[in-house]
Amino acid sequence: MRRTCWMIVLLAMFSCSIATADSAAVLEYLDADKPEAVAAALKSIKDAKPTVEQTIAAIRAGRTYKAVPKRWLKAEATGVDGVKRTYLAHIPKGYDHGKPTPVIFYMHGGVSRPVPIPEPGFQRYCGQWLAVGRGIGAIMVFPKGTAKSKWWNSVGARQLPRIITALKRKFNIDENRVFVTGFSDGGSGSFHLMLNYPTAFAGAIPLNGSLLVSQVEGFPAFLPNLRRGPIHIVNTERDQLYPATRVRQIVDVMKRLNVPVTFNTYAKIGHSPAYMNREMPAIQKYLEKTKRKPLPKRIDWECTTPTTGRCDWVRILEIDPKLANDDPDLADTQVRVTPTRVRLGVHVNREYKGPGVKVASVQPGSTAEKLGLKKDDVITKLDGEATGGFRALVGLLSKKRPGQKLSLAWTRGEKQQSKTL
Repeated sequence: MRRTCWMIVLLAMFSCSIATADSAAVLEYLDADKPEAVAAALKSIKDAKPTVEQTIAAIRAGRTYKAVPKRWLKAEATGVDGVKRTYLAHIPKGYDHGKPTPVIFYMHGGVSRPVPIPEPGFQRYCGQWLAVGRGIGAIMVFPKGTAKSKWWNSVGARQLPRIITALKRKFNIDENRVFVTGFSDGGSGSFHLMLNYPTAFAGAIPLNGSLLVSQVEGFPAFLPNLRRGPIHIVNTERDQLYPATRVRQIVDVMKRLNVPVTFNTYAKIGHSPAYMNREMPAIQKYLEKTKRKPLPKRIDWECTTPTTGRCDWVRILEIDPKLANDDPDLADTQVRVTPTRVRLGVHVNREYKGPGVKVASVQPGSTAEKLGLKKDDVITKLDGEATGGFRALVGLLSKKRPGQKLSLAWTRGEKQQSKTL
């Protein structure tokens, strides 16, 4: 949409001298993937001297897509940091290159890992989630995240729109039916995208996530931003990380702010998607009826930086903090909560069979770093209770509250160590 707007503006500047359209030049522009290619394509269009109406018609006609094999696709997208990152896409059997096709992004959990999830385990994991898109014949896309490209930092969040741009060069994408979902960290990332980078998406389905996670990276949660599109939230009552009772408090605030939200909960389930078979009919109904409105008549949008200043046809280019903070007519609508969870700040080695929890990496400035934990240490006890595995450790941490003393025991090689903080 951004390129289209700039195209119309540029052509209007030269409307006094343009006469004939050149569809090939327009297609060259649509396929341009680098700034220099965009500039060259714009020059070709200018030299062809089309009318504004002819150029708009060529843009609306768009590309002619070719048939492609129905299969898994492995590709790369270059992030805003210049790093190339792999993603997987599954092209369904019913894909018709002559019709616009919905797209669903699924973001995995455990995104704070130091390196991407390795193959072929990642494809097997992704295959478990294909049922989400099967009902609407969607292309399912599975990006990879790491500690440097978490779903709620500026690198990880902006990775998805870049993947959409790359996919549109090969596949007939329905731009008004692009969705984002994910479990755990992926659910939290779904919230983050709709709060800060929503333009490309029709809606989101956060599963066992929390919209407050992105505050770790300094992003405020302005709930009115979610009025733009419907959001379908699922949480569980026994989740040690984001219990439904806690998330419900925020959902209640959303409803008071007229956010179009549905909230489904499941009892007797912890931090697990064990409810998916029961939830699937509701998800399918949501996907079938939800479409993006790319040109809404009214936009309400709040942000603290121009980086997150784009919403549909509105872009905030500059913010004067003094004027914004001093205006009595601007209510502060961001969500602020007192932290209730204790974060250890480690990424664990999921291949380690135990007993204990093996550390794969330690986050800088975290509780784990202050305790002295290092890579390959094996956490054996928390407050004197055995940590037989990852779930046991999470359960013990869920009983702690910020400010309380925490005692940890671990092994480093053959040596036993412990410390209280």
